[in-house]
Amino acid sequence: MTYFSLWPTFFVTLFLLVLIMYLPVPIKKIESGTHIRYRSIDGMRGYLALAVVFTHSQGLYAIIRFNRLIENPSSMYSQLGTMAVHLFFMITSYLFWTKLLNNQGKNEWKQFYLRRLFRLAPLYWLAVFCVVLIVMIESGWQLKVSVNRFVFQIMSWLALGVLPLPDINNRYASFMILFGVTWTLKYEWFYYCMLFPLSFMARSFLRSLIFCLFLLFILYGLDQYVYVSPTYKQFMHVFFTFTVGMLCATVHHRYACRIKLNPLISCITALLILAVLLVKAESLDSLRSILYGLILFCVASGDNFFGVLTFPGSLKLGAVSYDIYLLQGLVFQTVLNIKPLGGFAVASPYNYWLMVWLICSVLMVFAVLAHRLIEKPGINIGNKIIKELF
Repeated sequence: MTYFSLWPTFFVTLFLLVLIMYLPVPIKKIESGTHIRYRSIDGMRGYLALAVVFTHSQGLYAIIRFNRLIENPSSMYSQLGTMAVHLFFMITSYLFWTKLLNNQGKNEWKQFYLRRLFRLAPLYWLAVFCVVLIVMIESGWQLKVSVNRFVFQIMSWLALGVLPLPDINNRYASFMILFGVTWTLKYEWFYYCMLFPLSFMARSFLRSLIFCLFLLFILYGLDQYVYVSPTYKQFMHVFFTFTVGMLCATVHHRYACRIKLNPLISCITALLILAVLLVKAESLDSLRSILYGLILFCVASGDNFFGVLTFPGSLKLGAVSYDIYLLQGLVFQTVLNIKPLGGFAVASPYNYWLMVWLICSVLMVFAVLAHRLIEKPGINIGNKIIKELF
């Protein structure tokens, strides 16, 4: 066993499944009609969040030694983390585009944006509060910048990931306290904002299909044959991923594909995941996105991956996936600031994986607490406000 072995993550995941079964996490019931929740997708979310955590955990040694993450030396973990993030994006586009298709492009937009705000903001602001707290403790509660500059920094952080995140109080790489995961939120908000002007494309199956295929063709051409800066290249890759999710929703909506429980489909899903992990060439990002889309299509159509995705522990894990994703860096930072534990972790690979197990267990407990005390109450408050206003 080495620091970068893949198989220990299976045992850590099994333990976390057992742990969360004993934690108070309600499983949302499936509803009928346009608000249907696909249980397999809900179950998949938790494993995607853990995939990101395990990918970041590979930087544990570097964090202890250099107080920062370095490029992941394990290509398998890098592919795993990339797949997880892009599938998160696809799930977002798939679910919201499906809703638009079901309603022929119509939506209650004011309520929609308010629900998104109260869904994402409370936990995010808690994370920002913890980041500021850590920074101020590290700096001895002394300001190293002007008050105006400090206020500007805090306000930038409170903007839900939309604005660039400056270093708080001159603390180098403050964003890495959260493992830099907030970069995905700006793309989430961008997609939410684009849903309104693009909604007329969801008024019919044919219009949606032509639009998605045309957009994929344009984005692929720009990626392959036109030079763009790395920032815009990342944007194109992410929007390509969103569009593949929309295409999955379009095809699924038209043909109402509901795959029965079939081990063969689960085998196909497993082979697709393996293919994604083996595709390493950066020039094949578009191919990977297509493979992600096929995985999502299988899962959204009813494949539960041999029953794993609909297992109650998986559904509970999925319910707290946002909490796991956003709070992972805080828990890692807090545990690793205990110096004896940091030294213990790098003493041997066995110690390292024991620390990963410990940190993930603590993370799971805090994720459940944050879900029950922050995320769910925030959603409920948002629903009450929407009910009062509309």
